[in-house]
Amino acid sequence: MRATESGIGETRAWFEPRLWVNANRKESSKWTCDGIEASVETAVRMVNEIERERGIPRHRVVLGGFSQGACLALACAQSELCDVAGVLAVRGYLPNRATASTATGRWPTTLILAGGRDPLVPTDWSLEAGRVTGAQIVMRDDIGHELCVEDVYRARRWIRERFNES
Repeated sequence: MRATESGIGETRAWFEPRLWVNANRKESSKWTCDGIEASVETAVRMVNEIERERGIPRHRVVLGGFSQGACLALACAQSELCDVAGVLAVRGYLPNRATASTATGRWPTTLILAGGRDPLVPTDWSLEAGRVTGAQIVMRDDIGHELCVEDVYRARRWIRERFNES
């Protein structure tokens, strides 16, 4: 999908996020992620193909991503992919914050790696995602909207734990 950002032009994106601001310039609860449904359908199709063609069952799949990819992973866990081994969300948020429930009512095991100085994903959004999903949250106060080596090692360790590997 191509998304447009004011002043930037077209960029590659999974969807186009929109935060509505009220008259007092404060964040409102109205939040949309235009086009995310099509991206979720694509991801579900990919996981189904992997299961069918390679014989890897969903309970052996971890959905993960950074930023919009993390948001997409969480959105997929809200869909029919709620039976995966886990969700790894790095600097992400819940795409549909007002309707954050899964098809079965329970979330897969989730790890959220958040940045305390992230200008794109506010700390409150990460904490809210953790509360809704029951996720383990690792908040790094000194990190913005970036990936660091510690994130990679923590994610690797967490994924290995999902499959009882050392």
